Amino acid sequence: MNLLFELIKNTRPLRVLYHIGLFFIGGGISILYSGNFSQISFFEMFLIIFSIILSWVSSVFLNDSEDFNIDNISNKDRPIQKGILTIKESFYISIFLASLSIILALIIDIKIAILLVVYNIISVFYNKKPFRLKRILFFSTFLASLASFVIILIGFISYSNYKWTSVLEFPLNLFFLFLITYTISLPIKDLKDYAGDKEDGIKTVPVVFGIKKGRMIIGILIMISFLLGAFFTNFDKMIFISIIFGLVAFFILNLKMNNKFLFDSIKILNYIFILTFIYGLILVYTVYIKSLPF
Repeated sequence: MNLLFELIKNTRPLRVLYHIGLFFIGGGISILYSGNFSQISFFEMFLIIFSIILSWVSSVFLNDSEDFNIDNISNKDRPIQKGILTIKESFYISIFLASLSIILALIIDIKIAILLVVYNIISVFYNKKPFRLKRILFFSTFLASLASFVIILIGFISYSNYKWTSVLEFPLNLFFLFLITYTISLPIKDLKDYAGDKEDGIKTVPVVFGIKKGRMIIGILIMISFLLGAFFTNFDKMIFISIIFGLVAFFILNLKMNNKFLFDSIKILNYIFILTFIYGLILVYTVYIKSLPF
């Protein structure tokens, strides 16, 4: 039971919710732009989401098997560091979960399976040696944003009757919004791994610029991301809201008390996640739902 608990905890539950949210973002975009609900069943939806989660967890175990030195410094509570798994076992679990996710997706539709193959390939290029593209500043977050968009696309296709042609119907403004904002915002996840990344030579914003300047830069980039939300959707309706949320995010990252940052890297991730979720709800309601004719 303890082993199972440790493995579940290692899936990074907040990131699991993030991936589920990406799927429903894609589905919501499909509904808002087509005006129609597809006939996707609860079983189909459950199996697709489960396959997505398996692919994400696969990338986690792959990352753990490659980040042994980093996690020895920054994440000592990981299964390998605790002696629960070996590096090889973590790698084999990753392969098993990726394969299972694709097989389960094939039950629903081959296009979903193909997109999950793409997701897992990105994970390999991001994490695995000799590629290990996570070492390259901003290109690493571009790959992560691309992987996130693949999940959005899975949701979009799932609610568009699994048609490849629906890919061409994905709103171009939202494509650029997701790709750019995720690329420039995702360096926030690197704050907690600063010590390990620095030791292992991983070029992240905190490593290259230091924690203090890194937080400042990430705060500015997240502010820009909120402003881009207005720019790519409805500037007049969203600009004031975007400025407010951007400033709140900046202060969460940089607020100090007694010359120490008020929030640690884990709390920052949680708060920014919640802030982004609320902003997304406001954006959808303000720009899209209020504009519907019913």
